[in-house]
Amino acid sequence: MKVRNIIIIALLITSTGCKISKQISQHKISWLNGTWQGTGYQIDLENDNEWSILLEIDTNNQLYTIAYPSLNCSGKWKLIKSSKDQATFEELIELNTVDCTQNGKVILSKVDDDHVIFSYFYTNTKFGNTKKASAFSTLEKQK
Repeated sequence: MKVRNIIIIALLITSTGCKISKQISQHKISWLNGTWQGTGYQIDLENDNEWSILLEIDTNNQLYTIAYPSLNCSGKWKLIKSSKDQATFEELIELNTVDCTQNGKVILSKVDDDHVIFSYFYTNTKFGNTKKASAFSTLEKQK
């Protein structure tokens, strides 16, 4: 009987800890809630190296949607890790995978309440699957 009670208590502590951890993670990036816009600059292209960015984030519902309107691309982001002033996402393009790179890594860094730095990386298969910095932007929060 004692073993059963210990297992039940351990399960309760574990499940409660997971909920608290998830809430803390969401709280860490609540500064990202809202709609963000900017212009992306691609550093590894000679032509068409500038494009629009529209990002919508709802941390309460864990919704991270990205659109690149001038490229007619859009998709979703998956939160990988976060801190009080930075969040890392994996990008999954769902519309127009021809013009937009699939499975990129995006890091958003807080500048202030109305601005974040957008840094985009992709896997460079030519050089041993290393991450290559490819694009950047400063996004502004829309009121």
